[in-house]
Amino acid sequence: MRQPAAAGHEVHLIVADGLGDEIKHDVRLHDVGAKSGGRLSRMTGTVKRVYDKALALMPDVAHFHDPELIPAALRLQQAGIRIVYDVHEDVPRQVLAKHWIPGVARPWVSRGVETLEDYAARRFDAIVAATPVIRERFARAGARHAVDVCNYPILAELVRDTPWSSRRNEVCYLGGISRTRGIEPIIAALPDSDTRLNLAGIWSEPDLKAALQREAGWSRVNDLGVLDRAGVAEVLAQSKVGLVTLLPTPSYVESLPIKLFEYMAAGMPVIASDFPLWRGIVEDAGCGLLVDPQDPQAIADAIATLLADDARAQAMGEAGKRAVLAKYSWAAEADKLLALYRGWPHEALHAHDAALYCPAAVAAVLPGAMAVVWRTAHHRRHGWPRRAGAGLYAVALAQWHLVCPAGGQRLRRLAARGARRPDALPDGLRPVRPRHDAGLPGGGHAVGGQRRHPQQRTPAHPRHAVGAAGHRAGLL
Repeated sequence: MRQPAAAGHEVHLIVADGLGDEIKHDVRLHDVGAKSGGRLSRMTGTVKRVYDKALALMPDVAHFHDPELIPAALRLQQAGIRIVYDVHEDVPRQVLAKHWIPGVARPWVSRGVETLEDYAARRFDAIVAATPVIRERFARAGARHAVDVCNYPILAELVRDTPWSSRRNEVCYLGGISRTRGIEPIIAALPDSDTRLNLAGIWSEPDLKAALQREAGWSRVNDLGVLDRAGVAEVLAQSKVGLVTLLPTPSYVESLPIKLFEYMAAGMPVIASDFPLWRGIVEDAGCGLLVDPQDPQAIADAIATLLADDARAQAMGEAGKRAVLAKYSWAAEADKLLALYRGWPHEALHAHDAALYCPAAVAAVLPGAMAVVWRTAHHRRHGWPRRAGAGLYAVALAQWHLVCPAGGQRLRRLAARGARRPDALPDGLRPVRPRHDAGLPGGGHAVGGQRRHPQQRTPAHPRHAVGAAGHRAGLL
């Protein structure tokens, strides 16, 4: 968000961290209150607060990332706001690995998410994809405008002239921590390596940390918690090897993880998963070793190889830094984003865009998926499958009542029919009657007023608002 602000745009960032409003790097931060109540609350209550704040700001452009904001973004578009969907991951493939979704329901939920994303992509003003593969997927789906803006590092934050001799004999892993991101094989590899692991990031599975703390390898972990950008730079400057051994899930195999390029920018060799896309980057730059991410012994051997040969490790680190400076820096990618804002296409609004909030295809596929989830939960009367099914059902209801009241009622009927027990719904999950929003065209109905023409309000430096419920340090 710094680059649009530095280019003269008025930028507003909507966050949900409970730290209050402030201005940072010329970006106005609007806090809608800390997230509470877990995943269900984030996907319902937080979404509603972000939507209300964005509507109150009435920006020219709303640029958002979180997939749960898609229905809210569709509603904002009806108020005349241009919408940019920033896609960091292949979400439908990522859903297939979500531990909190019952296994039998994952293919159906994945299909529902993909149908929703494809539908929204054909209506949103632009799709900003983190990789060329994701951009191509949305282009095939008929997106109006799709551009890949790779999530490369900001070099000024990370590049330091740290003498190799001052680095410690340690390895590091920075970023989100979960089973699919390969933390279990990393911890299992530590007893067989003469090193310590600098570990920093957010745990997405609370029970996982407690389980790993009982493993022998945990005694070699420096648990650093969540770090700001200065803290990240410090860890990168003192470690000798960076680990990016994500498991081969469909969403990771074609991804471009920023941690890979951050390690390279910091001048350290990497140990990376042996995926075809990553192999091309690592082997082309000569900046590290490739391993089977599910094999702790392979990870331990790679760590031992690099730490035993300082000259080789240092040469790989320098090669990685040269590659980042030449090809993988954020500066060129930021230009793509600014070019999108400067050269916005002024195509006429299609008539059906102002009339539809909820397509028949999505209204059919997602309720079907939720019916399967609820039925699974109903047959397992206790434990997490029931809670997960009930939670997904509640999320679908809340999202669809926001964007399409009629679709929300249809969802309730079909899901209850699939469960064969409509009165089995917990009291807290019973949907309320649709409420009309006097602040929006059509009073919140599926058909409504006209969106103003894009050229009606296009100042030289348009205002922007970003709907994202994340950590302000990471988003800036």
